[in-house]
Amino acid sequence: MVGFAVVTGISEEIYFRLALPLLLLPLTGNVFWAFGIGSMIFGAFDLYQGARGVIQTAIVGLYLSAIYVGSGQLWVIVVLHALMNLNSTILRPRRMARVAGRS
Repeated sequence: MVGFAVVTGISEEIYFRLALPLLLLPLTGNVFWAFGIGSMIFGAFDLYQGARGVIQTAIVGLYLSAIYVGSGQLWVIVVLHALMNLNSTILRPRRMARVAGRS
């Protein structure tokens, strides 16, 4: 699971924060629209979570895009994304299981 969380963070950031905005920029003519549309598409990939999951993921995408545009460093958001994945797929479920076991 750790490897999956890290690889997903790397691959999604390369695609959604680097490649997709670069492809959208000539179409939109605006960096903010390119990243905004990319973040909406990023959110749409979590459609299986329902509307709330899509919106939350799109907001996270906008946040990561802002960090990337502000820093110019892809590795920063790759690390953040990987840490968020580790939290949601490993750390939080383990903690919840421990808490449920104590109840």
